[in-house]
Amino acid sequence: MATRLEPQSPEWWLARLAARLDHNRHAMQVYQDYYDGRHPLAFASSKFRETFGNRFVAFANNFCPLVVHAVAERMTVTGFRFGGTKDQPADADAWRIWQANQLDAESKLALVQSLIKGISYAIVSPFRNEWPFPDVPLITVEDGMHVVLEGAAGNRRRRRAALKRWQDDDGHLLATLYLPDAIYKYRSASPWRGSGSVRWEERQDTGDGAWPLVNALGVVPVIGFPNRPQIDGSYESELVEVIPQQDAINKLEMDLLVASEFAAYRQRYILNLDLEIDPETGQVRQPFSNMGVDRMLILGTPDRSQDPNVPEPKVGEFEVSDLGQYIRASDHNIETLAIKSRTPPHYFLGQSGTFPSGESIKSAETGLVSKAKDKMLYDGEAWEEVMRTAFRALGDATKAAVIDAEAIWADPESRTEAEHVDALLKLKSLDVPTEQLWEDAGYSPAQIARFRRIGGRAALMALPAASDGIRVRLGNGNGTVTA
Repeated sequence: MATRLEPQSPEWWLARLAARLDHNRHAMQVYQDYYDGRHPLAFASSKFRETFGNRFVAFANNFCPLVVHAVAERMTVTGFRFGGTKDQPADADAWRIWQANQLDAESKLALVQSLIKGISYAIVSPFRNEWPFPDVPLITVEDGMHVVLEGAAGNRRRRRAALKRWQDDDGHLLATLYLPDAIYKYRSASPWRGSGSVRWEERQDTGDGAWPLVNALGVVPVIGFPNRPQIDGSYESELVEVIPQQDAINKLEMDLLVASEFAAYRQRYILNLDLEIDPETGQVRQPFSNMGVDRMLILGTPDRSQDPNVPEPKVGEFEVSDLGQYIRASDHNIETLAIKSRTPPHYFLGQSGTFPSGESIKSAETGLVSKAKDKMLYDGEAWEEVMRTAFRALGDATKAAVIDAEAIWADPESRTEAEHVDALLKLKSLDVPTEQLWEDAGYSPAQIARFRRIGGRAALMALPAASDGIRVRLGNGNGTVTA
């Protein structure tokens, strides 16, 4: 009989979140398999499976990565702004935290996993002694198959509890439960065999013997990056509408391969040929040869002497099968896949027609750009919360409480350099601040800071030679003039 756990206790949260994690893993694994090219023969008939067995198990004409990366390649965080107006410089402290945690690369992993599985996570460690930069909080990107987060029923943005669970090299399951006031670490009593219940024990790996650990942040330091978030807190993989079309494409490609093997040539036949009798069995030997490029279909009689009116043998051939019908059907499914996923048709090589250019490309990419901007909106809010939590870990109460924080993204639209520069010059004529134009041009906060330093030095170098006791200090590049 199962032990009844006290609601809201650590053990209650551990069991509750572990069950949710188990529930999520199955669907997430399906999406990951499709992304990796491990596709089941979804539309193959029983006769097809009986005939060809596992010959096509490893086959997949996989478009899932293309759909995912078409969005991911257009989304790049270039900085953060904490409070103030658009012309305020990007926050240097936030960018330092970002760079120290290698989030230029890690953020892409979070993005791709969110698109594939529907959600990914970031964890801000409350303990700065866990890695080589004690003056910068540790931020890790986490897989949705290992982490689950629960929000409050009346306010899904208030994080009540989170669990990270994974299997260690020795086979034991490890789990970390995050609550607003404490962090509980567990280890399975025995190696995990893939099924059955788990008996958890306390895990003490902090060196000070404390258990549980005090969560000095006062909030659950786990932030989710949901894809297509819904008002009820649910989310969806970017591959939801793609998988049925992907299965249909695979089936047509398999049919094409089979047809190319057995019917893409003129099948020969012989009529009225005397057939050989097997003396042991008394049966006709191979009355029908298997269809194939080097085989012949034979229709004959076992004994011509019994019927002298049998016509003489006749050789002929059938017309070849039209493989183009498979290609046209496959192209139709690829086009449907592109429409459903809002991926530009010219991303799918092999489509008929000329490659678009200029305004045609912009028109074709409108849906994709819109989808990327929607994703930037939700992911931007999540990254802003990650940075606020990081400042909370640093003890910076001011930036941890900033409401109008903003993630700065690179432009997701495709433009030629000439078009981009021309648009910036037009904005300049409207008195848009120079630093905003630098940001719109795609320069990083570090590059913009360098432009400011170079500009300050250039202005000082243009001053007249120092005289009458006036000294110009150039060494620090901040444009300071001293007397």
